[in-house]
Amino acid sequence: VPLGAPIRVRWRNAPGALRDWIGLYRAGETDVSQYLAFVYTEAAFSGEASVLQEPRGKALEPGAYELRLLHDESYVVLASTRVELVR
Repeated sequence: VPLGAPIRVRWRNAPGALRDWIGLYRAGETDVSQYLAFVYTEAAFSGEASVLQEPRGKALEPGAYELRLLHDESYVVLASTRVELVR
């Protein structure tokens, strides 16, 4: 994904809970409360959304990150995938 561009994310077979969410993490981050940005799935079993790369007003650096699907306003990780931000 080009540095600065929104990260498009698609999911399917999610539980569909009202506050399921997708968090953006540094690759390998073990503390699930340390997400950099997030977007709610809006109770959709499948869908797509964009995660912005300027969390808390701070631009991200190039490198490896992870997108994680988390269950209903919790830190229970249901799925994850890696994403690379490049210049």
